[in-house]
Amino acid sequence: MIVNTIAPNATITDLSAFNGGASFSIGSLAIGSAGNTTGDVTFRFLTPGSIGDHSFDAGSNLTVGANGGSGTLTFDLHGVTRNISLFASTFTFGVGSGSVARINVLGAGTDQSSYGGSVALSTDTAGDIVFGAQGGAAHLVADGADIGISPQSSSDRIIFGSGLGSTSTVNALSGSKIALGVGNGAASVFGDGGVADVTVDGAAADGTPSRLILGGGVVFGNGPGGRGTLNVLSGGKATSMPGQPSPDPQLGANGGTGIATVSGPGSVWNILGQTPVGGPVGEVGNLHVGGPGGTGVLTLSDGGRVALGQGAIGLNPTPDPVNPSSGLILTDFTPGLGTVFVAEQPGSTGTVNFGAPAGSAPVAPGTLDAAAVQFGDGNGRIVFNHTAPDFTYSIPTSGPGTVQTLAGTTVFDTPG
Repeated sequence: MIVNTIAPNATITDLSAFNGGASFSIGSLAIGSAGNTTGDVTFRFLTPGSIGDHSFDAGSNLTVGANGGSGTLTFDLHGVTRNISLFASTFTFGVGSGSVARINVLGAGTDQSSYGGSVALSTDTAGDIVFGAQGGAAHLVADGADIGISPQSSSDRIIFGSGLGSTSTVNALSGSKIALGVGNGAASVFGDGGVADVTVDGAAADGTPSRLILGGGVVFGNGPGGRGTLNVLSGGKATSMPGQPSPDPQLGANGGTGIATVSGPGSVWNILGQTPVGGPVGEVGNLHVGGPGGTGVLTLSDGGRVALGQGAIGLNPTPDPVNPSSGLILTDFTPGLGTVFVAEQPGSTGTVNFGAPAGSAPVAPGTLDAAAVQFGDGNGRIVFNHTAPDFTYSIPTSGPGTVQTLAGTTVFDTPG
């Protein structure tokens, strides 16, 4: 099936007739796969409320935006309790100069006890899943609905922004959840020689936060020209919880730049070590700000929080009747156990900002729950540029780094 049109015109609508679930299969699906064309496919349910599990096999390849074309794939799950599993041998999302892919998952919001719609994208052959490559762009939006993305095996990766001139954006909004590599522990890379921006922002009307769950190792900004940005804002939540043995999260590696900002009351990035789903309390998580040969920046502002610790990943006691494994809950989490490594090797640069970066107007600080901060042999700094009259810093800190107090009153209550 090929959808290459000047105006969007392909909508698959009345899937709601298959209340018990249905399977669809085609040889391949290409949306906007030719130069100077636009393709648009929407999956939409007309009947609200019914439960069904739908499987869509796109065959050898699912292409959205390639060869200079622009493609949009939308899952409209408003008002339904539905799960769509879409798989193919390979995915092509925004590959080629001038190509643009847009993947939208839309719904009315979900919470952890009353499920809305969800979409699962997975491949059935070995290989990375790439969003934006060879000068193309790919944009993933989850707005009030959930999406999970997994390659075939834990040795494959999920890459956003691969190669020079490639870009990708990822947005979790309105209480949605984006889960990457959950189940098989596949790693995620944001800005692998290209540019990738990730935003986890706000909550649904009932207060359910927008969420990003990283089921494997993660690098923001890898390789020369790579730039990866994570923004956790306005009560959004990110969780790193690798299910397999994985490297700690890294901000900047191998010549890349990684930037993470956690800002706003209730905003948090929880970092765990290896934690198998359904198992006991896992290992302690650490964070590397300025990994080997990279540049990393972590900014904590306006009550935002990064917590390094250990916990368990359990299943919701009131599971989704169609997809019980979709409701993952972090339990028994103990923060303040891990180490933040800053500029740990020669040639790396790492900065941790409380409040605002140097050169910016000071703002209220955030908090870091860690057992230690360890400067390495690179260029490491901690910057206090905030508006608090009595901010206390009590994390044991060691190594040949620099501490700058630019604004606000900071009380140091650290050992030694």
